Amino acid sequence: MVGYLHSLLILLSLTPPAAAEDVQGKVYDAFSVVQHGKPKGDVFVYCAAIATDSDPIVISVQGRGLKPRDKTLRIDLQKNWLSLNVPEQFEFEDRSLASCPLQPGRQTARCDAYAFRDGDTVRTFYFRVDNWP
Repeated sequence: MVGYLHSLLILLSLTPPAAAEDVQGKVYDAFSVVQHGKPKGDVFVYCAAIATDSDPIVISVQGRGLKPRDKTLRIDLQKNWLSLNVPEQFEFEDRSLASCPLQPGRQTARCDAYAFRDGDTVRTFYFRVDNWP
């Protein structure tokens, strides 16, 4: 996998999620991170999900809703999750905006989709983006 720098974040969880050998259908554990250098800062939470278009990873902030200023961290937060969960042998192929299931009360259903290649197989990981302001 193309290496991602995630110096912006440090993990709060006791043990980081392990890179999975078989990622198809795997439910990824929820965990939290805090912005590097701000140990008393906002806690960003990754939900437990399969990371597919029908069950994307949702990133939120503990104790409050997402704010417009949080949007500047969205890509770094996604790359942090990918660096912890995508196996090393996977090669980055593409990032795109994709459709995902419409949530109640939402007008759109959008996800960021990151595609990685493992030999002849392409695996795509999805993050909900229509929950960001």
